[in-house]
Amino acid sequence: MPDKDTENQILGEYHTTHTIYTLENCGKNISLATNATSLFADYDSAKQNQALVNLTGWNHVTNGSATEWKNTKLAASDYNNPSSGKANSECNNVDTLNMVLVKKYADWDHQHANGFEHHIATKNITFGKVDSIVVDLKINTARTSIPTQKTLLDTYSTYTAESNIKNVDASKVNIGFTLYDGASLNAADIIEIDQALYGDKWIRVVIKMDSINYYSETNYVRTPKKAEDLANAVIKGLLVVGETKTGNVLRGNISNWSASVPETFKEMDVNVKKIEFVLK
Repeated sequence: MPDKDTENQILGEYHTTHTIYTLENCGKNISLATNATSLFADYDSAKQNQALVNLTGWNHVTNGSATEWKNTKLAASDYNNPSSGKANSECNNVDTLNMVLVKKYADWDHQHANGFEHHIATKNITFGKVDSIVVDLKINTARTSIPTQKTLLDTYSTYTAESNIKNVDASKVNIGFTLYDGASLNAADIIEIDQALYGDKWIRVVIKMDSINYYSETNYVRTPKKAEDLANAVIKGLLVVGETKTGNVLRGNISNWSASVPETFKEMDVNVKKIEFVLK
């Protein structure tokens, strides 16, 4: 029987690249495993509201455009990346990284309205040394806004085929994780979380490195790679963004693109409790 004073995980569901668990007793008696390394976590809540070191981010919503972001739900500054963690009363007061991630549906310009990066070159960890990425998080439904497929069809059916609209997204929470070497090599995954099942709950997502997408990218052109091609490359950072299910937007399927095509946004309010690498 699980210890009520210790955090534990319960299997939720399997996906092709990742597994979702629900967490009980969030933040209680947590520590770093001997075969893991931490990118972000507060294991003992000894120092609350700590500065987030080696973390940078961006927020295009504050670029001053009166039209580009007119359909977003919050004030522009609400999409800023945080400079410090915040003690979370819903998880034993451990620090969490809190951010509303925004993804455009239509235009690829500024399609990732915001996001954050952890810079980890000093850890000298190669892609081949990582078995999995473990992310503990909670989706806050009050400030999460994801249009239904009907809304997207109503908005874009005069611009492109219904199948293109339905294929781009399933109206669920999607977050993209990309490991990069600082040159052209990448390993990436887009996780999917059904907010109807897991909203306002602490969950753990375990992303298996042997199942994700490896590629090189030059001038936005991707060339598929295998895991062994990146095995000896050192990971310089981890990029985290809001996503559609496919990672795509509709502009590539709209032949007569113009600024008059309306923009729709996918907004996902996320509290991140930890990001760890489990090593082989």
